[in-house]
Amino acid sequence: MHHTRGVVLLAALVVIVSCAGTQAPVGVRTTERGEKSITITASSFKFEPSNIEARQGDVLIINVENISSMDHNFSIKDRQGEIMMSADVRGKETIQVKMRLKKPGTYEFFCDKPFHSTLGMKGTLEVRSSP
Repeated sequence: MHHTRGVVLLAALVVIVSCAGTQAPVGVRTTERGEKSITITASSFKFEPSNIEARQGDVLIINVENISSMDHNFSIKDRQGEIMMSADVRGKETIQVKMRLKKPGTYEFFCDKPFHSTLGMKGTLEVRSSP
């Protein structure tokens, strides 16, 4: 009986998180060296911002700041769904990820810890074509 109640509560939480509104895309800022940069906070089951917009050809620096005491992960998939990179972020730590955005498209980022992305710890990186 207790197991069933737990499954029902988890399912309800997933539905609630899934129904949350989509965030408007957040642009990246340009650094002194011409690279693009953004800081993403990782907290209990969410990334903020969760929708990022950049341009093809950008060198993107992503600072992932874990503001919770729980360990998290920052992984990103390419357009075909293959893992491009994955890095662990310990509680109360910040890591830096640097990548060149070679192709336009939608890239998914997420926490690979069990159930974290299911509970809402995910987002998208929209790479627009260069003008």
